[in-house]
Amino acid sequence: MLRLFPEAALKFYLTDQYSVLFAPRDKDHGELWNTVLRLGLGLTTAVVTTVAVYPLDLAATRLAADRTERGGVRVYKGVTDTLHLTYRKEGLRGPWKGLTAAALANVPFYAVNIQAYFWLTSLLPASTEAKKSAWYAWAKMGAGGASGALATLAAYPLDTLRRRGQVFGAIGFAGQDERPRGPLGTAARVLREEGARGLFRGCGVAVVRAVPASLLHFTLYDLLRSGAVYMAPPTAPSL
Repeated sequence: MLRLFPEAALKFYLTDQYSVLFAPRDKDHGELWNTVLRLGLGLTTAVVTTVAVYPLDLAATRLAADRTERGGVRVYKGVTDTLHLTYRKEGLRGPWKGLTAAALANVPFYAVNIQAYFWLTSLLPASTEAKKSAWYAWAKMGAGGASGALATLAAYPLDTLRRRGQVFGAIGFAGQDERPRGPLGTAARVLREEGARGLFRGCGVAVVRAVPASLLHFTLYDLLRSGAVYMAPPTAPSL
């Protein structure tokens, strides 16, 4: 929860701010230019959000993956303790271990997530009458859920490398005395020990989890943005 609040707040804020920054200034550029702008929106949102919340993400991963036997003393006792132990054993770079893999995973996720949502919603009727229909809200929620599923499938192998890189060499995990390998080294190890299927281990559960999460994200984003626009109409175009 400690990670989700700042991450969600940044997503909402950056999506709205960058949607204005990357908004087309000339309608004659066409859909291809709009696609490029939306991909830029996803890329910048991914990089800024990843860097800002990464230590909390690493702590959450290590806490969830703590393999201490039942009844024993867990290695990590909380987020603060995890970051403290990580810093003591692995130095200043420890809390940022795996950042490259995380950025590589989040860039396609955000890019596909945002692009798919805007593309799917652009297929819906734009008339005021249609927007007032009961099915319209459900259709937008469906677009949010579908975009989350597509983004998860596109980014999951890289997300696997992110999670493996976060626990590799950590206290209490196998290989804790080995040197970090980086994304390429982690990928080579997974492929050698588990094959290509190892990169997609747990993908089904991740997709099931991503659908409601993305649905709620875009639904809340639209509701909050509509309320903000009603109170203070925008002066710049949006995507």
